[in-house]
Amino acid sequence: MNIPIRFSEKLKNDLYLETKVNEAINRTESIIEAVKHMEFFPEYTKHDMTHIERVLVTSDNLIADDSFDTLSANDVATLILSVLFHDIGMFINDKGFQTLLSDYNGTVGFFDDLSWRDVWNNFFEEAKRFDGKKLNALFG
Repeated sequence: MNIPIRFSEKLKNDLYLETKVNEAINRTESIIEAVKHMEFFPEYTKHDMTHIERVLVTSDNLIADDSFDTLSANDVATLILSVLFHDIGMFINDKGFQTLLSDYNGTVGFFDDLSWRDVWNNFFEEAKRFDGKKLNALFG
């Protein structure tokens, strides 16, 4: 995968971060190549490596030169990893989703006090009350 030149140059300031970002890129490529398609939301943008590259290029284009100068290697690594992790999350399959709902009861305390199961159950209760307009907006 190609990452924008400015990002690559900034990462060269921190060999450890550069290595970790490259490892994450390699793992993401392996997962996406193995899965080949998104089981959930297949109608969404194709979240492949080309898409990830485009998001990174767009991100790079949005950052003005004088603003980019203030970014650290850590900032750039965080941006790249955020894009990777968002897109890899789109490749969850039914088994992984069921695992989140049944086997994983943890929470992310600084973010929310609810488990995945609690969030799903709350959504499911709300979804029971969706009218035709809302269902069409969500599912077409």
